[in-house]
Amino acid sequence: MIKVEFKNVAWDTDGAALKSCGLEKRFVANVDIDFDSNTSDDEIADMLSDWLSDEYGYCHNGFDYEIISPTTSISD
Repeated sequence: MIKVEFKNVAWDTDGAALKSCGLEKRFVANVDIDFDSNTSDDEIADMLSDWLSDEYGYCHNGFDYEIISPTTSISD
């Protein structure tokens, strides 16, 4: 589990307002993905992309992110 700050998420909502879809362009989330020091940045971005769509039920057209810390929770 890692804590990730997602930024500039370009959600594909077919024109619906983000708030009405329960979406934000910037947020922090605990993400349950596994990777190690051999995992490339592109592979991590792909895993995070899949997680975003699976978790929120919407596709997106890109995002920026920062891994805040591994194995923590938002309440930490």
